[in-house]
Amino acid sequence: MFELKERDGLARICELRTRHGSVTTPALLPVVNPNQLTITPRVMRERFKVQILITNSYIIKTDEA
Repeated sequence: MFELKERDGLARICELRTRHGSVTTPALLPVVNPNQLTITPRVMRERFKVQILITNSYIIKTDEA
């Protein structure tokens, strides 16, 4: 679910909720390669307060080749 929390002109603060948790947007989403982690998701969360990570299907597919 995506819920609008605040609005100021064209700016918006929203909350994205999934079964895995919630994220306040806008948010920086680091792109990770799950097969070549240079920093673990735990370290990203603890040190940099990252709320959410994404990966790319192209990264995953090319690593399988």
